[in-house]
Amino acid sequence: MKYKAVMLSLLILIALSGCSMAAPGNTSVHITPQNDKIEEADVGTKPFSVWDELAVKKNGVISIDSPEAPDLFNLYLEGVSHPNAYVEWYACNKLIAYSEHPEKQKAIDAIEKLLTSTDTNVVSAAKFALYVYKHDFDDSAFSRSPDGKRVAFHLFNEARYNDGEVWIFDSEQNALYPLEGQWLSIEGLYWSEDGQKLSIEYGGRTWGSIDLVDPITGHSLLKNSVNDVLNEKNLYKVVEQSRPDPYYRLVEWSPDSTRAMLSYSFMDDEDKVQQGIVIYDLRKSAYTTVMPYPSGETPYPEITKPKGFKW
Repeated sequence: MKYKAVMLSLLILIALSGCSMAAPGNTSVHITPQNDKIEEADVGTKPFSVWDELAVKKNGVISIDSPEAPDLFNLYLEGVSHPNAYVEWYACNKLIAYSEHPEKQKAIDAIEKLLTSTDTNVVSAAKFALYVYKHDFDDSAFSRSPDGKRVAFHLFNEARYNDGEVWIFDSEQNALYPLEGQWLSIEGLYWSEDGQKLSIEYGGRTWGSIDLVDPITGHSLLKNSVNDVLNEKNLYKVVEQSRPDPYYRLVEWSPDSTRAMLSYSFMDDEDKVQQGIVIYDLRKSAYTTVMPYPSGETPYPEITKPKGFKW
C-alpha cells in the first residue's frame, strides 16, 4: 500500500543515519535512536560493549549487517544478562527469534532470571518470550488460527511502536518463521475462519492501514488499496487536504473466508469525516461493495458491521 512504501522509505533513511561501531568478523552493528523507551539502569564499569553503547544511547535498536548472516544467539544472550533494563528488554525480544536454537535451554534459563526484574516491561517481555520458547502461547498477545495449527504474533509488545515484523509458529511443522515484509507498528492480527489468510492492522499516531496476507509467504492478497477504489468511484474530494489521515480496519471476515469487510475513515477537503465500508472479494481480487456513511464532525468513531447485513 502507498503509506507502507512511504514509511518504509523513511525508516531506511533513519537507519542509514544511525551510529555504527565494529563488531566481530565482517558484521557491523548499527544503533538507531527510537522514540519509545523504558527506564534505564546504570551502565556499570565493565569493558565497553555493543550493549553498553545501546545503554548509553538510552533507547534505540540494533541492526546487524552481514552477508554471512551470522548466528546472533550468543550476542542476544549476552544482552539479556546486561545490567541495563532497556538492553535486557530489547535483547529478550530479539532472542525470541532463536526459540528453536540447539542451545535454547541457555536462553530459557537467562530469560527466566528476568522474571525477578523490578522493571515491569522487562518482566512482560520475559513472560512473552517464554510463551514462545515453551510453545505455550497462552496470552492475548498471540493470535491463534481457528484450526489451531498456527499462531501469529509480533515482538516488542510493550512498546508503542514495534518493529513491524509478523512471526508465525506452525505447530504441524514445529517451525517458527517471520513473514516476508514489514507493516510498520502492528496493532492487530486476525485470522480468517479457514486459517488460510491473515489480516494485519498497522499504522502510526494519526493513521491506520490494513493488509490481507498469505500466512505462509507473507505476500499481500490485496491487489489495490481502499483508497484506490474510493478514488475510482469519485466519492470524495481529498485533493487539497494535506493530511487526510486515512484509517482502515478489518470489520469482519466472511464465514467462508472468501471476503473481508473493511472500514475506512478520513478527512475530506471540507474537513468532514468521511467513513464507510467496503467488501473485498479475494476470489475476484476486487472490491465488490462500497457503502458510504453520512459525513460527520466527530473524528473516527468505531465502525461495526451494519445492522441486518448478511454475507
